[in-house]
Amino acid sequence: MSIIKVNEIGTQSGTDVAVTSGKTISGTASQFKMTDLVAGDVVYASSDDTLGRLAKGSAGQALLMNTGATAPEWGTAGGDNTPAFEATQGAEQTGLSSDAWTKMAYNTEVFDIGGNYDHTSNYRFVAPEAAKYFFYSQCRFVAADGVGKLIESNMQFYLNGSASGYKVYNDYRDSSAQGPQSMTVTNCAIIVLAESDYIEVFAMMGTASGTWTIQNNNSAFFGFKMIGI
Repeated sequence: MSIIKVNEIGTQSGTDVAVTSGKTISGTASQFKMTDLVAGDVVYASSDDTLGRLAKGSAGQALLMNTGATAPEWGTAGGDNTPAFEATQGAEQTGLSSDAWTKMAYNTEVFDIGGNYDHTSNYRFVAPEAAKYFFYSQCRFVAADGVGKLIESNMQFYLNGSASGYKVYNDYRDSSAQGPQSMTVTNCAIIVLAESDYIEVFAMMGTASGTWTIQNNNSAFFGFKMIGI
């Protein structure tokens, strides 16, 4: 067997060194070097017959395929339920007219992973990516004129500023058309959102007379991205 020892293999013409089909270049892993690699990098085919380099990820990350299924990327193994948020009402909303939809001002954040909930002015969640999301809302409503005046309640998730159909309705009237003074109402839904879609909570009360109030106790609005469905 003949051995040729050289420091560098150059090309006769062009930029590639060809290896005849069926032949191999042998050696240990430590003998093959790519000068732009650093410890922890992953080498993959970035296109046909072309190698690419993916820099190492962070501790605990897993190697996943990107959205376009064209290249690997680092991410959380199995995905996670973020973004996620929860907010409550820090103050009452008073003097509300009967049979008029009113946006509920959940203005006190409990947490907001991803920073996608606006608790200062719009009181809305904005989806950072297309996905299925779970939402829950709860609040206590009071008829200002007292017992017997709260006759019906509605709570609805609004999608991009319009009624979505994800709503609950309760009629509290008895045989004499009377109802309670207060009621805690809840609503929940799984909603498919596109990137930049937004969700708000609106309520509408029917009163026999007078106005109604959204109390700041027993209130909550939360949501999160769902995975695996």
